[in-house]
Amino acid sequence: MLRSLSFVALLGVCLPFYAWADEAETSEAKTVVAQKPAEEEQAEEMTEEEAEASAEKARAVLMAAAKHVSQQPSASVTMEYTVSFKMGERGGEQATKYLVALAGPNRFSVVDPDGPFFIKSDGDDMMTRFQDKFVVEAAPKSIAEALQNRVLGMLANGDASTALNLVSPESAKPLLAAADLAYEGQQELDGEKVDVVSADFRGRPWKLFVTTGDSPTLVRAEPDMSKRISPQQRKAGLEVTAGLNFSDWQFDAPATSQAFVLSIPKKAEFVESLFGGGDEPHPLLGEQAPTFTLATDGGEDVDLADLVGEKIIILDFWATWCGPCVRAFPALTTVADDFADKGVVFYAVNQREDEEKVAAFLEDKDYSLNVLYDVEGEVGSEFGVSGIPQSVVIGKDGKVQVVHVGFSPDLEKKLTKELNALVEGKDLAAEAVIERQRIEAERAERLAELEARFAKKRAAAPVGS
Repeated sequence: MLRSLSFVALLGVCLPFYAWADEAETSEAKTVVAQKPAEEEQAEEMTEEEAEASAEKARAVLMAAAKHVSQQPSASVTMEYTVSFKMGERGGEQATKYLVALAGPNRFSVVDPDGPFFIKSDGDDMMTRFQDKFVVEAAPKSIAEALQNRVLGMLANGDASTALNLVSPESAKPLLAAADLAYEGQQELDGEKVDVVSADFRGRPWKLFVTTGDSPTLVRAEPDMSKRISPQQRKAGLEVTAGLNFSDWQFDAPATSQAFVLSIPKKAEFVESLFGGGDEPHPLLGEQAPTFTLATDGGEDVDLADLVGEKIIILDFWATWCGPCVRAFPALTTVADDFADKGVVFYAVNQREDEEKVAAFLEDKDYSLNVLYDVEGEVGSEFGVSGIPQSVVIGKDGKVQVVHVGFSPDLEKKLTKELNALVEGKDLAAEAVIERQRIEAERAERLAELEARFAKKRAAAPVGS
């Protein structure tokens, strides 16, 4: 089993396997992804009336399962997403398990028991944790609204959200109304008789399996992965299959209520958003810049400590595959050249690539850059680089004065204004530090209020209620 504490893992995609196709671009292997059984190819086309009846039967099967779950005081299930990769003699599997709990009207929980990730709504507040950060916001008004959670939409390549929308009638109804459906009959699955439904959700084909009888539940969902691989990967013979298994359905179990209990996570930072800090000052601003020694493309070493006190330093963290990084270079190099005689130096700190690859890229683009090689990404980590490009401007005092994350069309104008101020001896980070301290104080106050409220609710709720 392969696991990764990154959004890549949550998306359910193991990138190294996809990379194999690049190695085998000229492979003569035949694509064997998602081929239809011979009996399906030979089946006669249905009449329009038969197709409508089949779609209606499929819709009835799926809505019956959704209604059955919604009618229970509470429900819990183990959802496991598995992706298998194979190309030639190589292959592998990535599996991620989630514990899901639901209770009307708006209590909801999805937890990765093996990693620092969860989404929980106790009916009043909803908390989402990913790795070392968490957010708290107002609880959704319904289970259907909870299922539209942005982070949930990223789980398992978006497939978890699609499948979970089928357990709530309110969210299943519009999803099914826009889908092409067909009822494919019954079969045995793990010793249990199930109804089989094929569905096309916005161009993504699925097979869905629902238990028969008076208590129907969704037990398996299989997305067709054949349309999600590139022509190059097809040519190389890459096979990808995926599925979500729903096991151990429990209804009205006393322990389920504990799934919605909230408490402040340990070793996690309380933030306003998991998707970027907006206008919040970067945590490095006003701090002493981490020192380092890295090799240049000429083989010489650059020690940042030797430049402090003498130069204003621009560090741009980038990689050859990063489009925004490349778009930022003209602005960065133009400004650096303009300020070269004013004590400003510029280094392009490449992230995790070798000198040969970077040299070929620079020659192809006809760029002339002072490149430093952060082959292991350690310097990037010290500067808090989580996305590139990231440009850091360090004053002569060695403190971080400016941080730009991402590329913006007015980068040249902004950077010119900032460097003029630094050349004049101004402290650009001072106001940012004051603002950050204000935000941190407000956040600490709110965090204390949340913990007090959560503790009060935990004390008032009997165990297993």
